[in-house]
Amino acid sequence: MATVIISYLLLLVLAGAVAVEAILGAPPAPGTSAAKVPAVLAFGDSIVDTGNNNYLPTIVRSNFPPYGRDFPGGKATGRFSDGKISIDLLELAVVEGCAPEDTPQTMCQINSIHVNSIICMHVWIQQWRAASALGVKEMVPPYLNKSLSTEELKTGVSFASAGSGYDNATCRTMMTPLTVERQLQLFDEYKARLAGAAVPDRALYLLCWGTNDVIQHFTVSDGMTEPEYADFMAARAVAAVRGLVARGARLLVVVGAPPVGCVPAQRIIAGGVRRQCATPRNQVALLYNRKLGQEIGRLNAKLAGVKIVLVDLYNILADVMHRYQALGFKNGKDACCGYIGLAASVLCNFASPLCNDPPQYVFFDSYHPTERAYKLMVDEVIKRYLRFL
Repeated sequence: MATVIISYLLLLVLAGAVAVEAILGAPPAPGTSAAKVPAVLAFGDSIVDTGNNNYLPTIVRSNFPPYGRDFPGGKATGRFSDGKISIDLLELAVVEGCAPEDTPQTMCQINSIHVNSIICMHVWIQQWRAASALGVKEMVPPYLNKSLSTEELKTGVSFASAGSGYDNATCRTMMTPLTVERQLQLFDEYKARLAGAAVPDRALYLLCWGTNDVIQHFTVSDGMTEPEYADFMAARAVAAVRGLVARGARLLVVVGAPPVGCVPAQRIIAGGVRRQCATPRNQVALLYNRKLGQEIGRLNAKLAGVKIVLVDLYNILADVMHRYQALGFKNGKDACCGYIGLAASVLCNFASPLCNDPPQYVFFDSYHPTERAYKLMVDEVIKRYLRFL
């Protein structure tokens, strides 16, 4: 009889764990977790802007519905997506204390009848899914939110601004004052705000610019050929990296340009009647990525004690778009929000047409992925790069 009871309770434990995983998602597989760092500091554009533009005189914002509809509390925070964005998910994976080291077996030893085993398994899954369960902030705050405490600042912030680019002309066109130079100045200010605490040596510095620059090149005449502009972008990226290294950065991740010509807006604008990927945009992105890879190789060889990782976002996003059905999406080409998919920022608003189920789309608006797509891409970045830091 006792054996039957034990077996029954074990089945309840397994059923409970499966039910919780079905809701929250499966725990990370052994050996796929990222190396831990004490803080993540993000620089760049809307891919890593967690709300800085809310505090700037610009119309390039997303602090209104339907943005944020799948964010905790359904709140529009200035993130350009239906929920969390790349930097939030990355911090949850790499910042020390954001996920438990223990496995469910070490936490929930089932050596006898434990009625609370289901609760224990539930708690373990919740811990790795949400940093807040361990007292660490779950999302990366925007630096321009001046109400942040010193403790909140210590584990990382975003200095990024939607519309920003390596090219200052891009920033002027997109109406953001947060150029590369200005974001580095904000980092200097950030260090002063730490109240005497130094930025940890193993803090992770994330640089994510380039998309807006490629669009700028094809929108406003700059007098440069495609190869010349790609070289210009790479030179600006190197200058940003050197600027951070001079300020103490030792661990940097530079994100390459995505297949810009394949985002919904560029398909509509330059993809023809069949709305195919706009090849010239993608060619500039590839030229830039190739040149950037060469330059980062040189920097890694030259800068002692510094590690710079180049993330191939181009192929990661291209793979998600190409295999969208196999990955569980219903649409890998169109935007969830907007008329015929052509909407971002103020053009994606409470009055805009919206798909019924954003997680079934790769793109939420005409430029930015959904949280679910971001999660897949961040998981791939961790698997390919960050677990080896």
